[in-house]
Amino acid sequence: MRAILENYPGGPPDLIARFTKAAHVALADPTVKAKLEDLGARAIPSTPEEMRQMQQSELDRYGMIVKAKNIKVE
Repeated sequence: MRAILENYPGGPPDLIARFTKAAHVALADPTVKAKLEDLGARAIPSTPEEMRQMQQSELDRYGMIVKAKNIKVE
């Protein structure tokens, strides 16, 4: 849900800031961290801008592979 709110175009900045802060508090909780680790996930708190940069980096990285291998959707 965090990624949805952080990347919602024109989302209310105050709502996004409040949600981001709450998510960071939750992700710092040892119980939450342990549960995520049990599920094979890792908590990496970030800002909306950091999230956008990571997503763009992944799109660029995998986009090159898709183009180089001429991968098509079936």
